[in-house]
Formats: sequence, C-alpha cells, structure tokens
Amino acid sequence: MKEENKKEILTYDNIKKEIKKMCISDLISVIPILIPSIVMIFGLYISTLMKKPSIILVIFMWALLIFFFFLYIFSSIDAIKILCALKKDKLNIVTDELVEKKEQIDFGPTKSGMLFNKPYCLNFKTKGEFFVVKRNYYIWSTKYPLNADGIYNYADVGDNFYLVTYNKRIIMIYNTKLFNVL
Repeated sequence: MKEENKKEILTYDNIKKEIKKMCISDLISVIPILIPSIVMIFGLYISTLMKKPSIILVIFMWALLIFFFFLYIFSSIDAIKILCALKKDKLNIVTDELVEKKEQIDFGPTKSGMLFNKPYCLNFKTKGEFFVVKRNYYIWSTKYPLNADGIYNYADVGDNFYLVTYNKRIIMIYNTKLFNVL
C-alpha cells in the first residue's frame, strides 16, 4: 500500500508532451550538423571564384556536403515521423517485463536515427531493446524527474514497464514502480 502512494499518475497528455519535447529536442540537436554544411557551401563558392580551383578540394567539399546533408536527413526523419504519429494518436502503450539491463559506452546512431551518447540498454521480454539516451526524462513529474542514470538505477530486472511504441519500436519507457497509467 505504501508503494502505491509513492507512484505518480501518468496520463496520455503527459506522455504526448514528453515525446513532443523529446522530438523537438532531437531536431534542434542536429543544428550543429548544419553549421559545417553552411561553411562548406561558402567554401565551395569561394573555390569557384578562384582562377584554378583545386579539383580535389572541390570533390572533397562536395563529398562532405553530401555526407552532412544525408546525416541531417537521417537524423531528422524519424523525429518527424514520431511527431506525425503523435498528432494522429498512433502511439501504443503496452506493458512489458525488463529481462536485461546493461551499461555500454557507445556513441552513434540510435534506432531512432539520432546521434547521441546512449550509455544504457534495457532489454524487454517482447519488445526488445531500448537505448537510454543522455537526456532528462519525466520533466513534467513532480516526484520522479530523472536523467539517464536515474532511469537505469531505478530499473531492476523483472520490473514491469509501460512502453510507448510506434512501428514496433520503443519510443519511451515508464517504470510501473514509479508510475500508474490513468
């Protein structure tokens, strides 16, 4: 009974607000990718003004520009898809059991396509892996606003979680030790 009193109420509105903020944050976080692209465009323009531009420099600049363009698109498209699904109420909330948790030091694209430091991986019985990205979670919560370390430390193998999914992929997790869905 005491544990029930410690739980916070989780509403669909809270979930929607959190996922919306997460996606917007993901979109904003790729802005640093645009800065090198703008510098390269400027460099390409300058190189065309030269009497004899170095072909190697031009090819290199174009290759980098194309790389950054695709990196930006790759990083943004999933967040936009999730925002569209959120607007159409296409997200699902399911309950699943945590079967494994592991620490990892890794920097690279997550399943959502974003480039982030993802120090923890939580593996669920039926829905698979969720990478806990370095960010603040549950910022709407008065009792349990957590960072990635907090999510990992509160999670124990065997715990049940509410998983927010879209297209068979876990977007957000909520530990049932901390939250009750309303």
